[in-house]
Amino acid sequence: MHKHLSLRPLCALLLASASLLPAHAASKLNPPGTTEPAPLDISCLNPAPMQKPQNGELRLAVQISADGLLLETVFLAPGNNEEQRQLALASARNCRYRPGSSPAGRPTDAWTELSFRWDIGPASENPVLIQQLATQRAAAEQGQAAAQYELARMLEYGRGTPADPAQALRWYRAAAEQGFPAAQFWLGKAYAKGYASLARDSADAQHWLRTAAANGSAEAQNYLGAMYQHGDGVPRDSGVAVGWYTKAAHLGLAVAQNNLGVMYWRGEGVEKEPAMAFAWYLKAAAQGEAWSMYNLSYAYTHGVGIGRNEAEGRKWLERAAERGNSRAQVQLGYALMQAARNDAEEAVAAAWYRKAAEQGNASGQNNIGYAYEIGRGVPRDYAQALAWYRKAIAQNNSAAQSALGGMYEEGRGMPKNLYEAVRWYSIASAQNNPEAMRKLGMLYEAGRGLEKDPTQAFQHFTVAAERGDAIAVQRLIRVYENGELGQAASKELAEKWRGKGLACPAPASNGGAQ
Repeated sequence: MHKHLSLRPLCALLLASASLLPAHAASKLNPPGTTEPAPLDISCLNPAPMQKPQNGELRLAVQISADGLLLETVFLAPGNNEEQRQLALASARNCRYRPGSSPAGRPTDAWTELSFRWDIGPASENPVLIQQLATQRAAAEQGQAAAQYELARMLEYGRGTPADPAQALRWYRAAAEQGFPAAQFWLGKAYAKGYASLARDSADAQHWLRTAAANGSAEAQNYLGAMYQHGDGVPRDSGVAVGWYTKAAHLGLAVAQNNLGVMYWRGEGVEKEPAMAFAWYLKAAAQGEAWSMYNLSYAYTHGVGIGRNEAEGRKWLERAAERGNSRAQVQLGYALMQAARNDAEEAVAAAWYRKAAEQGNASGQNNIGYAYEIGRGVPRDYAQALAWYRKAIAQNNSAAQSALGGMYEEGRGMPKNLYEAVRWYSIASAQNNPEAMRKLGMLYEAGRGLEKDPTQAFQHFTVAAERGDAIAVQRLIRVYENGELGQAASKELAEKWRGKGLACPAPASNGGAQ
């Protein structure tokens, strides 16, 4: 299992403003007497920037679980802009919620309604933001550290004014020097990464990050933990990393709780304790942290740190996918595709692949490419398949490299070209892709695109089989049964591979889904 250790991202520049409007029509979905859930902080409902800003308004009903997690969304008034719908969904998923309560006062699953409105206009020209900027500037000039920090943010992102990085840096520094932890954290990151016209400076980075951490910034504590874990600007020290993650986790920072869970899971800088890892994942997931949801899914599915429970594993996988975790989206798409019984279910599975692919996930890009290649969940479209495979290949995805080799070999969407097929199979094989190894073996055996070479064919089949390629296993069984490819017949070796073949996954042709 791979578990990301992430740092809290910087806020995005708003190209069009959006406001949350109070609404209560969703209450009709709740039993009488139910108290509706609500966002803990409505600022999380500011959507990300639109690529093509335009006016719009929509209403979205959301169901929130008794533990404050988003379960389901339904558009009540979907508007007429798909980008706005997707941005509204993403904003709703990014929120933390106070759960609703039953008439008896107990937390319960319940619905509430969110309304969004977009007004065209750059954030630098938004009259509301211009007024906010003036208010913050006046307070900042009077020496109020919090206002200095907010003014710096507005100047950095061009909210109510054209972006002015130099002035933003000035006000961040002013707030930091007054002891404002968020500004100190920002300045530490700026020195660590060398942005905002600052040269990278490890000493200054450590000074400001440690100052922010000492002043209670959980984000700075988590950032220091990641630096020590990965040796980024400091000597690598897992024990020190655990110490910083622990401080931030106890302050309630969800990403740090997940990161600390990862350290316990791996036994990195601390004694390996899967149960402790599970406990920290659970705390982070309760705050909506998507990677921890993915990690809970793995723990439940494999029974590590908690009793095996595939239903719970699937629940957390779905929640992680809904929260935008691209790895969960790929895995959910794969599970749904494997279980699909009709075109509609295949389309749902492919949609999850696409969500992951559009986030830049290489496996998602490969899988949606494969869906287009074979016409499963989407119409068959070789041009789309090639486009997605090439995106995945740009990230060195070996399955997509093998798939591209297959398209060249078979002439799908392009003229047949065995030279290119061999080239791409070889590139994928160098990354230990078993399918590509087996396909090279087949070309060596047939003398297609390569000089016929039974020894090379046998060697490629063997390595592919050892790496779990079921078709290669079947080929080796026949080799030993019939004494082919220069090998002596051997019932014993045939039976050995037959036993291994029973444990191999079902084959996926030409790259296939990951």
